[in-house]
Amino acid sequence: SAMMDADEMIGNIFKHLKENSLLENTNVVIYSDHQSFYHDLTNEIKSTVKSDYTSQESYVVPLMIYSESLSASTINSFCSPYDLYPTLCEMYGLPYNTINAQGKDMLSSEISETIYFSHLTGIYSPTCYSKNMQYIHKYKNTTDADVQNFKNRVCKFFEKQRMLNTIYNSHLSY
Repeated sequence: SAMMDADEMIGNIFKHLKENSLLENTNVVIYSDHQSFYHDLTNEIKSTVKSDYTSQESYVVPLMIYSESLSASTINSFCSPYDLYPTLCEMYGLPYNTINAQGKDMLSSEISETIYFSHLTGIYSPTCYSKNMQYIHKYKNTTDADVQNFKNRVCKFFEKQRMLNTIYNSHLSY
């Protein structure tokens, strides 16, 4: 029933925007930053096993971007919440400093290079998963080159995160 309530509320938002002639000049972004952790609902809803952190299905979350200027499309690429910021900046031509963005533009070819990191469950890419980089789980059709690419991207991710932490913790500007 929660999804039906959410659907109704989203409908009410769009109805209000339309009735008040605001829809043409409004963009709407709706997403969830994580799955249903509460009482292991994700495992029940998606028929996955709780201990199977390698299951990509467990981590699929909704994202909708609405704009009168956009045509309807579906992105089936592996993406993460980190990718939302650069995607929106690119979509609307907003300048942003790529130094402080961990993600990739979801509409670019760079999206194939994205990874997702969770403090709770590990590191994900379209080809691999690892809890702590001591063991790397390969998804179907993953090659040794894919594993090496995953390792390289994870190293770059954590190098960048360490730099960002230094900047934020020292209140430096860049």
